[in-house]
Amino acid sequence: KNVLLSIADGATKTEIVVKPVTRAEENRLLYARWVKRNADEVDRASGGQLGYVHIPGMNDGAYRTTFEDIMGKYATRKGVVVDTRFNGGGDLVADLAMFLSGKKFFDYTTDTRSTGYEPNFRWTKPTVALAGEANYSDGHCFASIEPRTDEFGWSRRNAFIQPLADRVLFEGLERFAHVDVCFGHGVEALAQDARGVTLTTRTNDGDVRTIRAAYVVGADGGNSFAVWGHSQGGQASLYTGLIAKTYAPELNLVGVAAAAPATSLVTLMGDDFKTSGGKNLTAMTLWSWGRVYGAPIEKVILPEAMPTVDRLANECIESIFDILARRRTEKPLEQHFLSVPNIAAVEPWRSLALHNTPGALPQQIPLFLAQGATDDIVRPEVTRAYMQRQCEAGSKVVMKWVPGVGHGFVAADSADAAVSWMMDRFAGVPAPSDCGAAVAGTFRAESAAK
Repeated sequence: KNVLLSIADGATKTEIVVKPVTRAEENRLLYARWVKRNADEVDRASGGQLGYVHIPGMNDGAYRTTFEDIMGKYATRKGVVVDTRFNGGGDLVADLAMFLSGKKFFDYTTDTRSTGYEPNFRWTKPTVALAGEANYSDGHCFASIEPRTDEFGWSRRNAFIQPLADRVLFEGLERFAHVDVCFGHGVEALAQDARGVTLTTRTNDGDVRTIRAAYVVGADGGNSFAVWGHSQGGQASLYTGLIAKTYAPELNLVGVAAAAPATSLVTLMGDDFKTSGGKNLTAMTLWSWGRVYGAPIEKVILPEAMPTVDRLANECIESIFDILARRRTEKPLEQHFLSVPNIAAVEPWRSLALHNTPGALPQQIPLFLAQGATDDIVRPEVTRAYMQRQCEAGSKVVMKWVPGVGHGFVAADSADAAVSWMMDRFAGVPAPSDCGAAVAGTFRAESAAK
């Protein structure tokens, strides 16, 4: 039914008619918007040369839509991106693989132009397929590429064969008479001045060589890495920074980036039960710690709330649609949940929260933090306090405040800045720092949000 809304803005009153939709229809609209955004991004990034389709399930309707889009509006594109993430399964993998693996064997031509080709019912151009851990059943079969051996240096599942890539590079270098390819040289020292760079290298035999060049491009064989995560993933990124040197000493961590990370669990556990999203997180935390550490969950959760907590523990958040579904599951917790006023003040939960709270990173690891100014799950004050602890430890910290953004979208809205920051770390650009301007920057962002 239509609903009449009256909206007052001071002395001005406006009436508008809206038609509410069901949650199912809202989910369909959200999905359509997600697909359109992905298609627009592929179109923009490829300069209009690639098409994009998403296959939500392995069924007749999905196949018809895929065929229609690829052979219709994308027929003249140079390739397509076929996205199967969050695929719900069915029975289509053989048909889909057949359709996307066509080989052109015949052309219909006149003296001046081509009028068609065979097979005209299969896609014969390049395809990039996307898959994820949430692919289910037949969607998982589509993502399973055999064989999975690594005789080429990299898993064949990654479609990256190192010797072939090297051969292409070497063949390309043959075009340039002034290029020497030197194997077995390790860089001992690098000095830069206004006119160029001086490298000191040592061969496997111990010979020392000095090389002078205008530029040096670092390519260290892939042992440098950066990490980036959001919320619980942000906390995992921080822990990566803490254990990287002992867990993987052969790798070089160039930077840690985190959006709204869980940095003070005592504070967050005291805050989270006040919001719908926070109740979700608290329920998962108590359920998992009860099993990992043997903590007595029945002493802090009401008996009538346990069935809801168990259901939440078996649901995953892998897309925006899962968040909406979990909100419905969580509803009973708004009436009955905890038997204590503050879980963070009760043992052993307080001690476990402190045990799972990340400390300050080693000062040589640069840090990028992003925080939504209207986040009510990880409050801005919590992230600000963690930044200040990092600054006091001597770290170089960049803080990106995102006005008007809450917890759910801060990662998406700060991703471009995070990627740019990480690319600079890989390039060896000295890490910038907002230490000293943290408090002022926070207040400006929060003021803008209000």
